Amino acid sequence: MTGLIFHLIPHTHWDREWYLPRAALQARLVGVVDDLIERLQADPGYRSFLLDGQTVLLEDYLRARPDREGDVRALVKTGRLQVGPWYVLPDEQIPSGEGLVRNLLLGSADAERLGGRLDVLYSPDAFGHPPAWPTLAREFGIRYGVVWRGLGGEAGQERDLYRWRGLDGKDVVLWHLPRAGYEIGAALPADAERLFAAWAPVRGPLVQRATSKHIPVFIGADHHAAHPDVPRLRDLLAELDPQSAFRVSRLDEFFQAAADGAKPASMGPGRPSSGGMPRPSWLWCAWPSPSRRWRGAREGATGGRRWSSRGERWCAPSSMTPSRAAPATTSRAPSSRASRASRRWRRRWCGAACTT
Repeated sequence: MTGLIFHLIPHTHWDREWYLPRAALQARLVGVVDDLIERLQADPGYRSFLLDGQTVLLEDYLRARPDREGDVRALVKTGRLQVGPWYVLPDEQIPSGEGLVRNLLLGSADAERLGGRLDVLYSPDAFGHPPAWPTLAREFGIRYGVVWRGLGGEAGQERDLYRWRGLDGKDVVLWHLPRAGYEIGAALPADAERLFAAWAPVRGPLVQRATSKHIPVFIGADHHAAHPDVPRLRDLLAELDPQSAFRVSRLDEFFQAAADGAKPASMGPGRPSSGGMPRPSWLWCAWPSPSRRWRGAREGATGGRRWSSRGERWCAPSSMTPSRAAPATTSRAPSSRASRASRRWRRRWCGAACTT
């Protein structure tokens, strides 16, 4: 297939606590974001970076580096650093609908405060998705989305671009990550001698599924720093594959281009299948849980839902209390039940029902 346009999407995926304690990954995060800011500021050709769709990472970073908030705001405002719309990436089948709404409310507010929200519902690592997913996106003014697990492996689910219709008829344009997920382009080197062998196994699966001439290539992986030279990688790929075009793009730019004239496959109402990966892969992904047995994983999910429900009953009433704003003559931040409730929601989301 010729005339393709590949959109390189530099990104990282960040679990706040997984195979290392939170403190260790927090220390790594600070170094990664320090390097990212300097890279974006120094190289205009490094057009953008996707910070995993969750604003909690910048909350963690700015707690350690408050002096860099101005740099972060400048990059977010100009679209160089894409943040949100989630506060924390959720495992979407565990929390309630109220919990998902609160998560997006917090993430959207954080992103707007920093300079602007990514208008793509980015769910790269959730284990399935609720039938209200398209409705949830549209209620927040979001028309595009990305998923991985929970879709694929069944008849009619072989393509990459879909129009997923929710139970209420609202729909989103959805891009389904390939089997290799968000790490598909992580190993692409900015080295001419090694790139030929690395590009073929990336290009093949992406083109085979393509509905549109526009194809995103996610450049990043779990806890990876930014790719060291995306502009050079783009130029080398253009030399290697001259019949195609290559761009360093924001995720929303890809969707705006792909949705123009494309005919996504229709899907819904309802949710994608829950079997987007073979059963052994589900077991592998469950290994960090307290029990590697299915019973233990199931009990963990049940406990997460129970805790989530109790947390909502605790946080929601106080969050509806009108805020007592500080007088206009003082710059002191308001102290109110509403602000305390917001902190409770943040602590709840940092402690349960998350993929991070």
